[in-house]
Amino acid sequence: MGDGSLIGLLIGLVMSTIISGVLIWLVGKLGLGIEVSGLGTAFLVGFVIALLWLFTAWVWNLVGYTADGGLTGAITHLILTAGFLYSIRNAISGLKVKGFSGALIAAAAIAIITWLAGIALSGVMPA
Repeated sequence: MGDGSLIGLLIGLVMSTIISGVLIWLVGKLGLGIEVSGLGTAFLVGFVIALLWLFTAWVWNLVGYTADGGLTGAITHLILTAGFLYSIRNAISGLKVKGFSGALIAAAAIAIITWLAGIALSGVMPA
């Protein structure tokens, strides 16, 4: 891996952590399947989920699998994000996940907020 690839990877990890952290904090404040004790906890959860997605993408790349678009990709990402939230629930102090159904609700809320932000920003951001 070259220096450019490593820097790109680190930038992507930081951006994903920030975006995920804010979304997790927001979903927690709305009480949609999870609770977080604060923004720091939300960023830690976002970082761990970003690392898990990085590992998942690496494994998928090894086996030649892609789940980027369409209904299959959306369902795959929803279930995996819920699984990640549920699996780290006891590892991070300040994160409370209300069962696997709560993790699914939180993952769906994160996806919907991301989708709505994308729609809102599409009219603001230049193409």
